[in-house]
Amino acid sequence: PLFIHMAALAVLMAPAGKEQKAVSDLVQAQLDREFQFWKKRVSTDLSDEDWANAMAWLGLVQGATADELKAALATIGTDTADLHLWMKNIYPGTQPGDVAALRPDILSEALIKQQLAKDKGSRIVAAALATGKTVPRVLELLARLPCPRTADFRKLPDEAEEWQKIIVQGLTEAWKTHAVLIYERARLIGRPLL
Repeated sequence: PLFIHMAALAVLMAPAGKEQKAVSDLVQAQLDREFQFWKKRVSTDLSDEDWANAMAWLGLVQGATADELKAALATIGTDTADLHLWMKNIYPGTQPGDVAALRPDILSEALIKQQLAKDKGSRIVAAALATGKTVPRVLELLARLPCPRTADFRKLPDEAEEWQKIIVQGLTEAWKTHAVLIYERARLIGRPLL
C-alpha cells in the first residue's frame, strides 16, 4: 500500500514530463515533497542539507529531545540556530519536547543512506554514536539496513556503498569509548555488526 500511495502522489504531483519508474525514484520524490512541505511551514531560508542532515541524525537515533538534537546539530556543523525548535513543532515525538524521526521508515532509511554518503556523513554518525543513550538505538536501526559482508565480518567487501563505509568508520571510533555497549547490543540483536 505504501508504494501504491507514493506512486499515486508521484503521478499527481510530478512536473509534466517527469516520470518516476523505480522505487528509489518514488522514495526520492516523496522526500522532496516532505522537504517542500516542511520549508513552507518555516519562515526562514533553510537549506535542504541542514534539514536532511538533522533528519538523518534523528533517523539514526530514532528520535530525540530537542536539546539532544541541538547538541547534535552543533557537532554536525549546522548553522541554523532554531532548527531544533522548528523540528520539535513540526515532527513532535511521543513525549513533550521530543522530536520524532521521519516516518515511514523507508523514507528515513533512504535519507540516512543519502546523507551519510555526503561530506557531513561522518559528523552525523559521530553525533549519533556520541552517547551511551543513543548507541543502542543506532545499532538497532543498522541491523535493519542491508549490508554486504565478507567471510571476515570485520571487513566490508569492495563493493560496499559509501554510507556503509562511513558507518564502519564511526563504529570503529565509537568502539574506543563504547566497546562493551556495542558488543552487548550487537549480541542481543543477534547480528554481527562489526
